[in-house]
Amino acid sequence: MSVTAGMGSLAVSWQRAASGGEPDDWEIHYSYREGVGVSARTFSDVHKVADEDLSAGGVTLNDLKPGVAYAVKVRAKSDDAGYSSYSSTVTVTTLAAVTLVGLEVTQGLQDWEGGIDLVRGKRTVVRAFLEPFNGQDTTVDIRLEAVRKRGSSETVVATAYPVNASSYYWDPSLGVAVAEFTAQPDAAGRRHELDASANFVLSDPRWFGSRNYVPNGRYRITYRLVVSEAIACKEAINPDNTCEASLSFKAVKQPKVRMVGIKTSTVNAPTKDQLKEQALRIESLMPIPRLDYELRTLDITLDPVPTNPDAYRKYLINLLTKLLYVRANDGSGLAYLGVLNDGSGGISRSVLANTAVWFTAGATDAEDLHYRRNTGSHEFGHVIGEHHAAYDHIIKTPLSVRTERRTICSNPSNNRAKVNSDVALYSHLLEVTAIRRDQSGNDIARQENWAALGPLGTSDTEVWGLDTRFVQDGPDNLAVINPREVFSIMSYCNPNRYLRDSQGNYIRSQGRWVDAHHHSGFMDKVNAINWDEGPNTDTRASRSANRLLHIQGYITSPAESAGATGVSASRATALPVLALKPGTRLGTPSGDYRLEFLDSGGSVVKSVSFGTYRFVDDSPDGTVSESEVWMVPVVEPSGWVSYRISKLFVSGAAGDGNALPVISRTVLVEVSRSANAPVVSVTAPTAGQVLSGDEVSFSWTGSDSDGDALSYVVEYSVDGGTGYETIAVGHKSTSLTVDR
Repeated sequence: MSVTAGMGSLAVSWQRAASGGEPDDWEIHYSYREGVGVSARTFSDVHKVADEDLSAGGVTLNDLKPGVAYAVKVRAKSDDAGYSSYSSTVTVTTLAAVTLVGLEVTQGLQDWEGGIDLVRGKRTVVRAFLEPFNGQDTTVDIRLEAVRKRGSSETVVATAYPVNASSYYWDPSLGVAVAEFTAQPDAAGRRHELDASANFVLSDPRWFGSRNYVPNGRYRITYRLVVSEAIACKEAINPDNTCEASLSFKAVKQPKVRMVGIKTSTVNAPTKDQLKEQALRIESLMPIPRLDYELRTLDITLDPVPTNPDAYRKYLINLLTKLLYVRANDGSGLAYLGVLNDGSGGISRSVLANTAVWFTAGATDAEDLHYRRNTGSHEFGHVIGEHHAAYDHIIKTPLSVRTERRTICSNPSNNRAKVNSDVALYSHLLEVTAIRRDQSGNDIARQENWAALGPLGTSDTEVWGLDTRFVQDGPDNLAVINPREVFSIMSYCNPNRYLRDSQGNYIRSQGRWVDAHHHSGFMDKVNAINWDEGPNTDTRASRSANRLLHIQGYITSPAESAGATGVSASRATALPVLALKPGTRLGTPSGDYRLEFLDSGGSVVKSVSFGTYRFVDDSPDGTVSESEVWMVPVVEPSGWVSYRISKLFVSGAAGDGNALPVISRTVLVEVSRSANAPVVSVTAPTAGQVLSGDEVSFSWTGSDSDGDALSYVVEYSVDGGTGYETIAVGHKSTSLTVDR
């Protein structure tokens, strides 16, 4: 017996031995099974061949799976001698034109087993990795079908074609469009190349369900790859080895944010296109259907970005507190994301305060590649409550060995990049050779563990990223997120500055991307937020129609300044008191700080307990510092002449044996009220003036009989004064020009 492989078929032939009866006394029986070894299925039912000269013959087994091994055996039956023994089993693999080695259904992060959750309503890309069966480039017709299955019935709801097909044409006999794709060897090993796979961009809602959020809702769809020639299905995604992927989509809310372009005394605000680009980066990276955003511009009078670390930290705090004030004053429930178009690279965030501020890299072209490219997503992660990627740093002293939880890739010389001890250790680490510079300016190679995007190793379980915005038009290192060149979005790992390729050049990549460790947590945190009110809304919040004050300030490096008596007052700074318009939402975190208003006799006329917002400023080299910011909106009491901020702390049990602890305080700041309020008068535009042109100019006069330096908050209304939007805060001149 001999067996010859064909495309999804086997040709079986045999010859009867010379001994035996006449040919017409014999029947031939053959049997076959799929696979080899103990995992193979049992042999099929015996098939009988009759009504022919059986001294020699054969049969073709059709409709077999391409690229699959089959075991075949034959025996004869004689009326006189009964059954002969089966022939030796012959195992042959059917031929195929191409082999599907991987089917990757991704929205930004995925492995070949489909282990990363998909989001309902988010742009989706399917990468089909095809390899030629014979090792030579092979061109096939290809398409992708979306199939909805109900019981034994199924319906094709949509059809897609690869955006990187070599050609397209209409087949009138089939009544469908046809796309040709050329499979090349080692597609699995060329995963970093965008064209190593046939890429299908799925934007029609039928591919993944509607955009509407349904609590705990999931939507299941099956993707089927259809190829004109015989295809061997070797993909790992469920159900494996079928050239299909059956996946569910999780319902995730659409965050609502306000993208605020910040203008300073030295830097123009980002354009609307630049703000939109920042929003699209967050939308592409984060596991959300899309980002529902508004665009605004805010004028903040600040000096140039300082280089001194302490001055730089205060600069960031001033920037953030002004943005926080504007959010409170506007009464918006949206999260405020501030963008400063400056090349300094500093960034800042506030986990609990519904806001974030970051610096772009100067230019914000869509194809920029650098560490700061995805800073907005890093800060957005903090806004929804996510922490940095953490590891345990071992600290050895002559007397002890201890561990301290820190942010991965923080500057080795900086001991302040601490993480809360309850933050889970990061799951996936990759050892890299980082090139860092010592104090003498020499490059030093260090072996370090960096925060990888997910598991690395076998092609099926290895997690890769994809920026779906650039699948149709973009360089490979922008679209394909290589897990050996791009690292966790919540880390400080900077491959563009510290890693080099095999030619000694610094890595050029997106720097940081969403990772498997944080992916599901991002979705859960987004779903836990009421985006009409913004993140982390204080349950004690209320509204007041009375005059409101906004008391603000900060404490730098509180962990370092904490001593036996609590927080050092030398590190506390009060910022100017601002007025909030009536109707502003009130509410602050609870905590062990106290605001007290005092009258002329030193008596307390009003007392408010509050907590601070933890503030972390980040820099591209992983240098981190922490501060605590207080933002206390409060109804103004009558008769006050000063206020003070105190920190309460427990010093221990009373010495007389009483079990109650002793509550003590440290006064951090005390601010006196000036005797007279400033006077402001608007000079332009005048009442009833009709505005025209692309810009509007405002001017006013301001004076203060106490001689205090003045700064201004500028608001405008489009509804006759019912609602106002803030367009400038901390403004020091008496004129302002803005775009209409």
